[in-house]
Amino acid sequence: MLALRSSGMDPELIEELNGYRIPAVFHDVGAQRYNIMNIRVNYRRGMEKLMGYLYSLGHRRLGVVGHRGMPGPINERVDAALESAARYREVVVQTAADLDSLDGGRRAARTLLSSNTELTAIVCVNDFMAVGALREIRERGLRAPEDISVTGFDNVELGQFCNPALTTVHIPRDQMGDDL
Repeated sequence: MLALRSSGMDPELIEELNGYRIPAVFHDVGAQRYNIMNIRVNYRRGMEKLMGYLYSLGHRRLGVVGHRGMPGPINERVDAALESAARYREVVVQTAADLDSLDGGRRAARTLLSSNTELTAIVCVNDFMAVGALREIRERGLRAPEDISVTGFDNVELGQFCNPALTTVHIPRDQMGDDL
């Protein structure tokens, strides 16, 4: 049995592995086949809940931080954030993208904050970019969440070391595949 957890994978490699007929389990990549199972996270639902939470707190001017990468879960998160925001008519959303890193999150937040001083929240597609966004906010002399809220996605341990702790969407990776 082969188990792969990846945020992106070349479709040709998946086809090659399928040809070997080795039982495999993929996390968020590829399509299910005879010998391949796929465990998918409902990122859309997580982002919908997050956007609803921010709306309930009164946030109407949001920035969404993504990154450039392979199509898949990250794009799904950005799309879900934009679609969720569109349900709330008075919500205005801007997007910024950079590399998937702490510094990429910082640069994307810089882009958003430089072009829109009225933002009340920044929604990041993952916690690493959110921690980078928090750094940019601090460097501008702003406070989170008092001046601007920042959210992440994934609930990686790094977010617990922020002060205050990062608001994030929890993905229960330790339970994924338990029912296989």
